[in-house]
Amino acid sequence: NLHQNTIFMSGNQHTDFYDYCIYERRKDKFFKSVNKTSLPIRPFAVLFLLLFGLFTDFGQSFVRWSACTVGIIVFYAVLPVLKCGIGFYDALLASLLAFFGFGDIPFGYDFFYVGESILGYFMLGAFISLITNKLSIN
Repeated sequence: NLHQNTIFMSGNQHTDFYDYCIYERRKDKFFKSVNKTSLPIRPFAVLFLLLFGLFTDFGQSFVRWSACTVGIIVFYAVLPVLKCGIGFYDALLASLLAFFGFGDIPFGYDFFYVGESILGYFMLGAFISLITNKLSIN
């Protein structure tokens, strides 16, 4: 009379194998949830899953999240520097403000910085997922 999602594993919460099983089970739940979505929504769910896996290793890697966050902010700062010839500090400040959803959109790149703001909110959600994963495991 075991629940269908019951898994048996050796070790305790402090072993690498336990962490691996938790990680694989979490990925499996994500993939199953994507398969349950309706067909028009499925491409967006797959995109979300791919970005979440790329940016945070499915909610397991704070280092990967930090590197991707810094990379996004620097990328969105360098492109206006190359296109408009503005100062890097000004572009970096504008990129930070757009990433966190504050301030005006400068330099006539409305759509460009709106995309960064959307990525910023996605990264905030990923950060919250990282925090809850780390707190729930320990």
